Amino acid sequence: DPSYAGYCSMPDLSIFDDYPNINSFNTEFGMFRTNNDTEQTIQNIWRRNFFCYGLMKAMPLFLQSEIYQEGIYFEPSNNDTVLKQANYSEQVTLSPGLIRSFNFAYEALCAYPDMTNITAEEKNTFLMITNSTTHNVILLQEPNYVPQTTIDNHNYDQEHKDRFTLNGQTLEMENAYQMAHYQSNMAALIKLGEWLDYLRENDVYDNTRIIIVADHGWSLEQLDEMLFGPKGTTETLYNPEDAMAYNPLLLYKDFGNTGTFDVDYTFMTNADTPYLAMQGIFDNPLHPITHRPVFNPDAKNADKLYTMYTDNWSVEYNGGKTFDDCLWFSLSNQDVLNKNNWKKEEEPQ
Repeated sequence: DPSYAGYCSMPDLSIFDDYPNINSFNTEFGMFRTNNDTEQTIQNIWRRNFFCYGLMKAMPLFLQSEIYQEGIYFEPSNNDTVLKQANYSEQVTLSPGLIRSFNFAYEALCAYPDMTNITAEEKNTFLMITNSTTHNVILLQEPNYVPQTTIDNHNYDQEHKDRFTLNGQTLEMENAYQMAHYQSNMAALIKLGEWLDYLRENDVYDNTRIIIVADHGWSLEQLDEMLFGPKGTTETLYNPEDAMAYNPLLLYKDFGNTGTFDVDYTFMTNADTPYLAMQGIFDNPLHPITHRPVFNPDAKNADKLYTMYTDNWSVEYNGGKTFDDCLWFSLSNQDVLNKNNWKKEEEPQ
């Protein structure tokens, strides 16, 4: 599932046709679904889709975009839909579950051991997997963080109110949107842990370099000390002045590293991933298309680093190659977790 391959939401795997020894697959579009859609269910989904589309197009133009909800209204999942889940958007403990895009990604994640082929060949390989479990978030059933038709976490949440406080720092969890992100992250990490255990059991964990990286963080306004601007915004869909929006997950295990789990707050971004993947394997690796160095310490260690935020990120709207309506911010002193290092900027030239 290479992200945006061919600048398409459903990856265009033909971009690999001219390269030998590359096998590519799309797995997140129902390949591992377990809900056994029947022909009648599919017919019902089609009828609902055409009804929703017809209803939307029959509305006055100024209402159509509100009803359309950027396509969310059009995402059925058997008996439950995003429309139905939206009615519970402020309820943290009780909700109907099952959103199709989450389920397909989660079911693919659960199938990682089945996708993994262990051999005794003396052959080096590279495997890249993209998974959207943490992207299309929904509320899940605790404590196992699994999707099911109806979610009721009232008792568990009451008994574990303190689980969001660590070392005196509390993660705000006041609405379903914040809780859904937390729970979906938990679900992904649990399943990744099970897959890593599978690799250990089959003696390929130690001799594998493993990198787990997110494409971006997200502004959930869960930590007041990470807000370098006012809480809440009317300028954008989400608050762009939340440092956690620019602080994605990055986990790294090198060959033969079986020791303790360490936390390192050295400034990094997900753009460091190619260097982490290639270091010690290739000398001074170059990008195969641009021929630029994969790692540029001068740019990375600049006194002022720039990042941007836009609501117009979707390839369906921005053409795939550029971003419009951007807000720009700078980071100084390399410390992402100090809100005083962040500053709103004019677009850099």
